[in-house]
Amino acid sequence: MPSEYPIPPSSGRQAPEADVKQTPIQLLAILVVATFTIEMSIMVVFTWLPLPSWLEALIDATFLTALLFPILYFLVFRPLTMSHAQQMLVQRQLEKRLDELQRFHKVAMGRELRMKELYEENQALKARLGEPGSP
Repeated sequence: MPSEYPIPPSSGRQAPEADVKQTPIQLLAILVVATFTIEMSIMVVFTWLPLPSWLEALIDATFLTALLFPILYFLVFRPLTMSHAQQMLVQRQLEKRLDELQRFHKVAMGRELRMKELYEENQALKARLGEPGSP
């Protein structure tokens, strides 16, 4: 059933995750391939450079982190934060609607209870007067 209240976008453009959605398996494959490729490239460069092992490990870790960060940011972190923001917006809208429904329920139930009281009072008055249709 389509919603009567469409969720307004937070800005004029679509969220990045709406453009390209990866399944968890595709995301894992991209991250594994990227990590392998970057690490392999760094290690190939190190074969040409005579460096002490501690310096090689430090440079390797630095380059791996620096080169993987944008991939992790754009494929994992940014879509998660956008999704979280969208979920928070939807949650606030649902809470507002729930509040409206609870207020309506309270008013409607009060009206129904008052109608029942009036009906019973009317029946009691009819019974006192002896009119037909009274219990």
